[in-house]
Amino acid sequence: MINSLPSNFANAVTPYAPLGRQAVSEESTELKSTSFKPLEESAASARGANERSPEQRPGEVEERERTRISGESAEGDAEQEERDTDEGEALSRSERRELEQQQETIRELAARDREVRAHERAHAAVGGQYAGAPSYQYERGPDGVSYAVSGEVGIDASAVPGDPQATLDKAEQVQRAALAPAEPSAQDRRVAARASQLAVEARAEIQVQQREERRVEQEAAAEAREQQSEQSSVQGAEEDTSQVRESQAEEQQRREERAREFAEASARNIDINRRLIEIGVIEPPSSSGALLNQRV
Repeated sequence: MINSLPSNFANAVTPYAPLGRQAVSEESTELKSTSFKPLEESAASARGANERSPEQRPGEVEERERTRISGESAEGDAEQEERDTDEGEALSRSERRELEQQQETIRELAARDREVRAHERAHAAVGGQYAGAPSYQYERGPDGVSYAVSGEVGIDASAVPGDPQATLDKAEQVQRAALAPAEPSAQDRRVAARASQLAVEARAEIQVQQREERRVEQEAAAEAREQQSEQSSVQGAEEDTSQVRESQAEEQQRREERAREFAEASARNIDINRRLIEIGVIEPPSSSGALLNQRV
């Protein structure tokens, strides 16, 4: 604890107090008669005692040397501190550049990974049953993560044996799958070109097949018309024969009706002549032959 002293006691010097005795200021009255009296120092002498500069105290060589050594040491410490600061700043700048380069590399690898995966997924999605699963080649980044830098998707671009229409459908789907990504590669364009050529060949086969089918249909239609004509001819002949038979039957029926009518007329004539003979209107015939002649 620090006590405040009155200003008039600032330069007072307390005399030495023997062992076992209290300080002079705290002694009792009877002990005040000591031979040591308090001394006071003037302000000028006290100020001189506190002067430390060599210019103020030119006679002290040691003081000047001490001041020089202290100044050189301070300057050395300042220079060393400045060098340390510069080295630290240079190291920090180098570390920052290296960190920035690593971050840029990571960003590029991540962007490449997204691009490659989107590219291969587009192939697989459009290729459907003819496309395989995507496979990737990886590169490890500064952060220890593996990033896809290239990839591929296997696809079946062969023809369908014996079915040109199925081959055409398959070739068109393979072509769409090859060109599905936003930026198809050179290999993608080669696969699309092969699929396009396969589609052209399939269309040619389809045209040949269609012409052959039309020819077969035309031949079948002609044969059917001939068969129908023959059937019509036979049917017409049968109809003519049936009509002739019907005409003959009708003629025979008319003949039989006329013969029956003639027989009935003859019978009526005989009855009439017989009655006329009985009543004496006419004479009986002389012979049956004459009567028959007359009747006839």
